Amino acid sequence: MVQLTPDELFERQVLSASLKAIRKRRGLGTDAVALAMGLPSRTYQYFEAGRGGLRLELLRRFALATRSDPWAIMLGVGMRDPHFAVRAMNYKVGSVILILLKGLNTQAGDLLGQLDVATLLSRLRPAFDLLVQDALTGDPGQGWLDDNVQALAGRPAGGGEGDEGDQQD
Repeated sequence: MVQLTPDELFERQVLSASLKAIRKRRGLGTDAVALAMGLPSRTYQYFEAGRGGLRLELLRRFALATRSDPWAIMLGVGMRDPHFAVRAMNYKVGSVILILLKGLNTQAGDLLGQLDVATLLSRLRPAFDLLVQDALTGDPGQGWLDDNVQALAGRPAGGGEGDEGDQQD
């Protein structure tokens, strides 16, 4: 058996804490989530305990069962903060970021590799600062998010138009 490093063990603890917090916030029991994910209860409990590590297919099923964001769960593990996944679950912050990055990758292509850290910081830091200020306002972009989350999963959008990187005001 492979011995996990302390960092790997901590990441699994963060994953477990994230999954449990989301499930509890949604008011769901382990058996209900297991059923919704199509898993035996024992397999779900193993997953929720973080024992299997990050498995995208299970995170997607979990997110569907709990109406949460698989990308926010992964980002929360990367940030070593289980609270991020809970904070981001309703408005799918992780999915929004991934959708925008996908658009940047599509539009910039190989030129993306020419963006230096200073450029990234000069563009992204003000945007994130504004988001902090706007955290308590409404979200007019929900339709855009719903369509593009479907596209990320490889399913046709729900009839909305627009490019992944475009948001109509």
